[in-house]
Amino acid sequence: MKACIAAGADAVYMGLPKFSARAYADNESEGSYLEAIDYAHLRNAKLYCTVNTLFKEKELSTELYDLIAPLYEAGLDAVIVQDLGVMKRISELFPDLNVHVSTQAAVTGYRTANFLKRYHVTRIVPARELSFSEVRELSSGSGLEIECFVHGALCYSYSGLCLFSSLAAGRSGNRGRCGQPCRLPYRASDGEGRLLSSGDEAYAISMKDLNTLKLLPAILDAGVTSLKIEGRMKKAEYAAGVTHVYRKYLDRLLQGGTGSYAVDPEDEGHLFYLFNRQGFTSGYYERHSGRDMIALREKEFRKEEESFLEYVRSEFLRKEKEVPVRGTYIVKAGKPVSLTFETSGPGNAFSYTVSNEDSFVPETALTAGTGKEAIEKQFSKTGGTGFCLSSIGGESDPGLFLPVGKMNELRRKALSGLENEILKAYRRS
Repeated sequence: MKACIAAGADAVYMGLPKFSARAYADNESEGSYLEAIDYAHLRNAKLYCTVNTLFKEKELSTELYDLIAPLYEAGLDAVIVQDLGVMKRISELFPDLNVHVSTQAAVTGYRTANFLKRYHVTRIVPARELSFSEVRELSSGSGLEIECFVHGALCYSYSGLCLFSSLAAGRSGNRGRCGQPCRLPYRASDGEGRLLSSGDEAYAISMKDLNTLKLLPAILDAGVTSLKIEGRMKKAEYAAGVTHVYRKYLDRLLQGGTGSYAVDPEDEGHLFYLFNRQGFTSGYYERHSGRDMIALREKEFRKEEESFLEYVRSEFLRKEKEVPVRGTYIVKAGKPVSLTFETSGPGNAFSYTVSNEDSFVPETALTAGTGKEAIEKQFSKTGGTGFCLSSIGGESDPGLFLPVGKMNELRRKALSGLENEILKAYRRS
């Protein structure tokens, strides 16, 4: 999660130990999940909880509330849901919580989307089998946010409607435990027993991974408002690396328009070496189906691009995204020192000024006073807080002495106060 946010993600989906479509992922406990919500919000990102499996009746009545309530109070931004009963129950229990409809619900048209509005649905992640024209119709006909998959693993079966793993292994994909039988080799024969698949093309239902980097202009033109990257059970290097590449080209597209949009072969190579199954496919956006969408052969040994992986590790795994803040101070004789930190992001702005009772009155210097350079040096230290200073300035009377320990304590109080102001805006009761 931290690596994805550092690499440019606006939002991250995360699961809890139950009711996530990735039950075998390293899902978070409630305590660390609450920390994750605050971490995202401090960095102007959002966190969405995956509650995208089918529920049993007793789970719906006894476990759903206890699962969501603490996350809701902490400011969880949305839940992604497959089960209609879960949508209805969440809309009753948590009316202020946005609901995203999972691709597992296999929404293919605007009539279904409009029906789901009664459950406080704000976003549809449609079935992955839709064409551009069908996505456009869904968007315009419903008026809801549309989030489409742009990169990562695809299922051979229609979105959310596969029972293969349940039947073959007793592990339900709709309960988050898919055994991925589609990734295994098979012999295909006709009705008279004639073999249709050759020995080196036995993976007849194993889809190539999706890659739509070149299609981003068309995806946005179809009314898509959010780009979804699959990868919750892949390495952090993969998730951050793919996010970084798509962030680069989305920003380029939003700033420069479609006229000059082109993908650098080097970036295509980065995506290829991060992960692929016999190459990539652009999915169903421009076609109905086709042989070249299937991997067919066993996955080859994949050589890693170590230089790019090291770049990803150094920039996004070893570093955390920091929020730029502006600092302002006032140092006057006989008055408590005033220190304010403020920050702003898309659609919000926060500031915090240390109150008089939490500050200190500067002393008259016996020799040389504490100059502006020394004051700003102490107030600029933000290490380990999640903030970084973009600017610092203020006014100070000459001849005053400010103890370093007092300045450090004041800075810590101001940054802590700013953090509380930001998080308070997300809290619910």
